[in-house]
Amino acid sequence: MTSSLADTPVNVASGPAEAEAVEAVVEHHARMSGELLALVQNVLAEATRGQVSAGTRTALVDYARDELLTHAAAEERTIYPAGASLPELRALITAMTREHEELADLVGQLEHAKMAGDVAAAAGALWTLFRVHLAKENDLVVPRLAADPQVSLAELVSGLHELTGPEVSCGAAGGCGCGHEPDHGVPSLDVRTIPHAIRHATVFGALEAVPSGGALHLVAPHAPVPLLKQIEDRHPGAFSVSYVEEGPEVWQLELRRRG
Repeated sequence: MTSSLADTPVNVASGPAEAEAVEAVVEHHARMSGELLALVQNVLAEATRGQVSAGTRTALVDYARDELLTHAAAEERTIYPAGASLPELRALITAMTREHEELADLVGQLEHAKMAGDVAAAAGALWTLFRVHLAKENDLVVPRLAADPQVSLAELVSGLHELTGPEVSCGAAGGCGCGHEPDHGVPSLDVRTIPHAIRHATVFGALEAVPSGGALHLVAPHAPVPLLKQIEDRHPGAFSVSYVEEGPEVWQLELRRRG
């Protein structure tokens, strides 16, 4: 039996506040995804050289505990009970709660692994599971809750920075630009396959994980002028920009945080 787009249910937010809540949650997920990816790639880059430094591992473990697992706990107090009250989401919510347990287990493995290869394996598995987990939340759980007139996603996430992130001073939508692969262990972000609406937020998240003197290598489908302006607005003078490739089909650049 074949399926088509016509077979896929479309969830429409029940009001403007619900639509804004969906946008806030999905954008926060994008920022977290970018932050996690940069930290994981730092681990993987060092692992290829045979040793992962304590600082690099600790940065990832601390982020996973303080951000990812805290985020998961907040979901289990708020949007997951609401999702479980809907018959069509009940089994999915149960499975996703188990995924939270798997994420916590991977963080433990990452913290206690002895060999560089085991550290890299745990880091890679953490990234893979988290990415798939977020996709299900973004595509299946959050829109369905926002569409139900009996549930207020906006009220569930109101004031919870664990679910929507801190307020930022400028928008992250519009325009585009992003990343690929650099030299010698510089974390790489290729966002050409990331949905346009969350592309900038993903880059912002990745930049948050770049330490003083560190860099992030980006690949964009066109000159990322709007993105670079937003980065400068958010972090005035914090990053230098050098181009590796300038079109016509791909733009590659390196953003380095000034010391």
